[in-house]
Amino acid sequence: GCQVRLFNAGNLRRDSGQAGVSSDFFNPHNEEAKQQRERMAMQCLDDTIEFLKSVKGCVSVGILDATNTTIERRSHVFARVAQEPGISMLFLESICEDDAVLQENYRLKLKNADYDGADACQAQADFMKRVKQYEQAYQPVEDVEDGVARSYIKIIDAGRKLVKCRGSDPRSKSDVVPKLVFDLLGSLHLGTRTIFLMVVAPSENDVKGVLGGDTGLAPLGKERARALRSFLCAREAEEKENAQVICGTHQRHLETVALLKKVGCGGNRMRRVLKLQRMNEMCVGTFDNMSMAEIEQLYPEEAESRRKDKLNYRYPGEGGESYQDLVSRMHEHILRLEQYQGSTVVICDKRVCRVLLAYFRDTPLKDMPYMKVPTELVELERSHSGFHEKLHSMPWRGKVSGLFGPGTPHPKDGTEDSFDVSLRTQVSMD
Repeated sequence: GCQVRLFNAGNLRRDSGQAGVSSDFFNPHNEEAKQQRERMAMQCLDDTIEFLKSVKGCVSVGILDATNTTIERRSHVFARVAQEPGISMLFLESICEDDAVLQENYRLKLKNADYDGADACQAQADFMKRVKQYEQAYQPVEDVEDGVARSYIKIIDAGRKLVKCRGSDPRSKSDVVPKLVFDLLGSLHLGTRTIFLMVVAPSENDVKGVLGGDTGLAPLGKERARALRSFLCAREAEEKENAQVICGTHQRHLETVALLKKVGCGGNRMRRVLKLQRMNEMCVGTFDNMSMAEIEQLYPEEAESRRKDKLNYRYPGEGGESYQDLVSRMHEHILRLEQYQGSTVVICDKRVCRVLLAYFRDTPLKDMPYMKVPTELVELERSHSGFHEKLHSMPWRGKVSGLFGPGTPHPKDGTEDSFDVSLRTQVSMD
């Protein structure tokens, strides 16, 4: 993984007290407003560069989210970045002529802070005027601008088509990062969708307090699976569409989806289930089927290494993994989740859930191993700023971290990496 941060010029404008400005602020002939927009864009760029320079020991990505729609602005950005050694630049241009995609994007835009409390019709009219102002000044990104070859990716109709061009920046020694970006952009879309995450547990090994293994569900685990089935049936009846289910291949996963697959929308349709070995829990290698007490007693040096650096610690023995390994393993599945339309249910284990939640919550990698994982069903719904999170309670009894395996104190505050047991929405059981 690498550190990524977004720097949005619109947020900078709103934070400076100019939230809710009218469409006239974006008129290319409004010289005073144009100078203000230029200053804020360059300040945002400076903040982006400072972030990139502050990250040590790993690759980092800074995203300058501004209206860089003219050759003049892009040349200013390129010239500023060229002053910084070790920083490469890639322009990203979104082109859309699909009216359905545009209308959905406009709908999401009306939820940002510029239109808080505004009448919906007036807000839409003002935003459409803003779009017209942008169109007056817009100049597509070219292969060469002001005599300089540009590296860019063009997204057409929200991912229907992608165009990639690599310029001649001598500082860029590799095409790996653009390729990863290209893959991600090819997976994203603006369609309405919901992702549900639920930890499959407790298993029989969870109850025993031992790591790993491939045991079936404990009685409470089956109770949770039945509650999830009831929840999905009710939701599917409202949406008139079945959710698709993704899970691993361990026995506890298969027992859970066996209960889910039996009941579909309308009573006779089956849910689509995708069983993937790479969705299985982190492999603990030699420590499989051992308790933390046994590990502390038999392998005290390993236990201490894990406490010191939980992110990079790799379990010893055949197949042993670290959180960094798990992040790499989940990359393909995160792209798959971004591609899906409609509702998707992910049945996973605690550490896999941490990686997925860290991605959707934009949690720093260093904090990810210590995240509290909800015992509830997590609902992630697409919004204008990413995904909105909501929790739906599932059956639970007893000490949370004990049943799901022992945790590790966070180095900052000493709190255990247990599960968050706050209850938000009651779910009935069948």
